[in-house]
Amino acid sequence: MKIRLSIFAIALVVVANALVLVGVAWNRSGQPASVLELTERELALSHDRWSNRESTGVSLSLRLADQDYDWLDAGKLAELGFDVVPADRDDGRYWRGQERRLFVALEYDGPAFEALLDQQRSRLERLRSELAAGGASRHEVEAARSGLERLLRAGSRLVAVDAGTDADALRNRYANPERHVVTRGLLRMHAIAPHGRGEDLRLRGRVGRLLPGEVYLPRRFHEALRQATDEQRNAIDAPPRYRVEIRWGRGHEPWITGVVPIDPP
Repeated sequence: MKIRLSIFAIALVVVANALVLVGVAWNRSGQPASVLELTERELALSHDRWSNRESTGVSLSLRLADQDYDWLDAGKLAELGFDVVPADRDDGRYWRGQERRLFVALEYDGPAFEALLDQQRSRLERLRSELAAGGASRHEVEAARSGLERLLRAGSRLVAVDAGTDADALRNRYANPERHVVTRGLLRMHAIAPHGRGEDLRLRGRVGRLLPGEVYLPRRFHEALRQATDEQRNAIDAPPRYRVEIRWGRGHEPWITGVVPIDPP
């Protein structure tokens, strides 16, 4: 009996692995849906996973830009299937949050990222004007200036611009394969009161994480990444140290096809 169970367990593992390989092959078959050249700004190395330099399990984490998600308002959330029926303040559904797995459209280093830069620049100018009028502190101005510099030098340029239940519709709308990606993501809804609970609740959404949020680094690219990351990054806003070619396939899954070190400035 034990022998039969062992054989069954082994067969189950073999079948499961075969199905995974079939899925990978299908995802990568044909023309890739998107091909981007990202940098460490968007694909960050998890240093604890790179502590063993011979590890075969190295992954890079996809990082989205820090954004407000103004487009994920109550109307858009309702369209995506979230429960946005008005509720009492005591209704914990909104304070706990809701989440759904959906398709997300991403834009790399395009108008959406420029809009984020413009927001930061406008905020800095506003604070400078308020400082001159005595309404803002030098600390606030310096923090805004540092934030803008950090975004310019090291912030992710990968911005979530839309979401939906139909991947093909998103691909038709965001059709540049060298700038746009349609992938899966976990969207979360929450309620906020702009100035505390005394104000009316306002529903907002955000991309909690991409699915998958990490991309496996094939062993053949370990040496290139090792060369790029031997020098420890000494600041959170340091410039990126490597470029990565990454592709998304038919099944919305990414894989890495190249790593190139970036010469230090």
